[in-house]
Amino acid sequence: MVSPIPGYGVDIIEWDVEVSPGWHELINGTVEQVYDQVLDIKPDWNPLDVPAAAAAPGKRGYKVKRGNVICGVWASATRGAIINGISYLRRVRGSATSGPGPGNCGRGRCSRNAAIWWCNDVSRDSRVKHVMPCRLTGPLTPLRRIEPTRLYPRKLQPNRRQRQIVDSCAPKMAPAIVSGQNFEGGNWTTIVLHDSDRC
Repeated sequence: MVSPIPGYGVDIIEWDVEVSPGWHELINGTVEQVYDQVLDIKPDWNPLDVPAAAAAPGKRGYKVKRGNVICGVWASATRGAIINGISYLRRVRGSATSGPGPGNCGRGRCSRNAAIWWCNDVSRDSRVKHVMPCRLTGPLTPLRRIEPTRLYPRKLQPNRRQRQIVDSCAPKMAPAIVSGQNFEGGNWTTIVLHDSDRC
């Protein structure tokens, strides 16, 4: 596997997945690999069966500041595959961990030659945790409002960041294809692109 940014290392994402209420497992890989491994542990697992914590009354989801998005740097994936990937990422409750940077990228989603990567330029001695994915609220649609299940150490919401790339880049390039990068602040980057490396 090769990082989408030349010269960057590849980090394997570690997921803390809630298999059932109170039972968490640490699993490495893309969200598809995590899903398959959880089914090996608990064949009747359905991520939608794990109850989400009730939102505080009157509390709204976090506002997400739009990052700086650039479009068309990489080969384009189909827009539908990326939208499907965003929805798929939302199905696994828990959090993901990416190793310290600078200069590391991890592939969080990979299917139908479409990938979603997170790149870390944060220099830390310890691993950096970020919210991934987020608790579902409302019906399953690409525009679903999301709220974080945990906050480490900042309010990074990759699902919204990926969606910003789709919304910003797909209309400019062609409605059916998309690639782009979102510079999110805090030295994190989200990238969506065509990826044929076992994807």
